[in-house]
Amino acid sequence: MRNLILGAALAVACGGAIASPALSCEEVNTVGESLTALGVALDDENMPIGEGSPEDQALGEVTTGLADIAEAESDMDLANASLGMANAWAANDRDAFTDALADAVAKLAVIASTECP
Repeated sequence: MRNLILGAALAVACGGAIASPALSCEEVNTVGESLTALGVALDDENMPIGEGSPEDQALGEVTTGLADIAEAESDMDLANASLGMANAWAANDRDAFTDALADAVAKLAVIASTECP
């Protein structure tokens, strides 16, 4: 699971590091797929994630990256999802984190279906 968390952090960080004001369709799909896989892993594996561990830090990076994407997209739904993830991450609340993560994935799916061919 460690590699999955770190991979999701990388995908979200790369998606948020773009120079254009919005994500490309490929980036929307990549970030959505990475976040979906992360959510499934967090739900299914119940691996302990210690505070301050590399996995914990990567989850924080996912949260920050999603906030950057929300800002680039000017999307309040993504911003709210990233805020929910940030609050859950700070509280070490896995269930709340995965719930907010699911909200972000749903919004990315909407973006993909409405803005991508």
